[in-house]
Amino acid sequence: MSREKGSLKELEQRKKRIEAELNQIHHNLDYSVNKVRDSIISNIDPSDRIRKHPFKSFGIALVAGFILGLPKIRNKSSNTNGNRRPGSPGLTTLMLDEFKRIAARRAVHFVMDNLDRASSGKETAEREHQEEL
Repeated sequence: MSREKGSLKELEQRKKRIEAELNQIHHNLDYSVNKVRDSIISNIDPSDRIRKHPFKSFGIALVAGFILGLPKIRNKSSNTNGNRRPGSPGLTTLMLDEFKRIAARRAVHFVMDNLDRASSGKETAEREHQEEL
């Protein structure tokens, strides 16, 4: 009987050690997942990149808007719809062109707003520096 009590105590101690190890592994895994998630979010967030590099962002938005705004060069031999007049755009083309125009406009506004914020922050810092002198 004492042998059974000894083996039960050993099993309970072993169980507690395993539970403690599992809790530690769970804690480490949660920490690692949160760390990876935070690093991914910080790398993907465009507003941080725009704040760090406002002029590059403006240039990229400008070029992207220009490229998206260019009219498509259509290959007339690929027009398989006989009902449509030659040279007249279809509904899908019109919608895509409008979407591109709106997306380009929003990108430029977004970058310009961030440039305004960045420049107003610099102006405020310069004024505070001049006031200290």
